Amino acid sequence: MKKIKIGTIGNSLVGKTAICRNYLGEEFSTEEMLTVGMDKFVKDFEYTIKGEKKKSNIFIFDTSGQERYETTVFNYIKKCDGVLLVYAVTDKKTFDDISKWITKIRELQHNKDFPIILIGNKIDLENERVISQEQGKEIAKNNNFPFFETSAKTGEKVNEAFQYLINLILKYNNIYHDNSPFTPPENPNEKENDTTDTDSNFGINSVDSTIVMNKRYCCCFKKNV
Repeated sequence: MKKIKIGTIGNSLVGKTAICRNYLGEEFSTEEMLTVGMDKFVKDFEYTIKGEKKKSNIFIFDTSGQERYETTVFNYIKKCDGVLLVYAVTDKKTFDDISKWITKIRELQHNKDFPIILIGNKIDLENERVISQEQGKEIAKNNNFPFFETSAKTGEKVNEAFQYLINLILKYNNIYHDNSPFTPPENPNEKENDTTDTDSNFGINSVDSTIVMNKRYCCCFKKNV
């Protein structure tokens, strides 16, 4: 698989861009900025299958949550191999709108097994939390999505969420076993007190993801809020 295309989707100001930047090793910024249309990040990585090292590129399409850019957003999501669906645990509306985003993703990606990870971000703001972890788990379980709570500020669970999605995409595309039917990995929601084990779920050689080079291409602008 020469490249993997991942999209982020969700309301504005849930921290989608900050999650992407954290995954790329960039420092967290307290300045909140709206994505205008779409921002693209590229990350080169290596993974090992059956003892053989392979190289690939991850293209991350960081999309806007503003309605005016929905046509652009959905055009990119349609091209993706998997998505991170993000809400903020400090903002009830972003959680309530998850169903809207799910409906649209399923309109664009007709296969029921299309890889989607649900993320509740901003868990570092525990005193401002209005959405419990149990609420996030419930909506994820009802839709058969893996679920992670993350902090783009501290980096908690960010890498694990991306790693799980990459593994899920590789499995979905039958990269591990030629001509084998798709069998999703164990849903981390069903593992009590553990949402980080991404490798042992497959029963195959682990994917060893290593940053070879980080590159960032920005095709749109950001604006201060």
